[in-house]
Amino acid sequence: MIVDNSLYSVSLKDIIFYKGSTFVKGMKDNPVNNFFKFFFGFWGLIVLSLIVIGIITVYEYSLDSGESVVEASS
Repeated sequence: MIVDNSLYSVSLKDIIFYKGSTFVKGMKDNPVNNFFKFFFGFWGLIVLSLIVIGIITVYEYSLDSGESVVEASS
């Protein structure tokens, strides 16, 4: 039995452009809904990670400044 490999072969280009092509295709079907899904899905992750990094940085900075104040007063 000969298996047609063309059905299963996936090129690197297909992997790279897979999300983009479905996004563009979805934009034509329902532009607003799919735009917000894509926008908040992608940028939501970035903003969330930035917020977490910011909170950690501020928390560590406040710990450092608090220790330095205690050391200076004592």
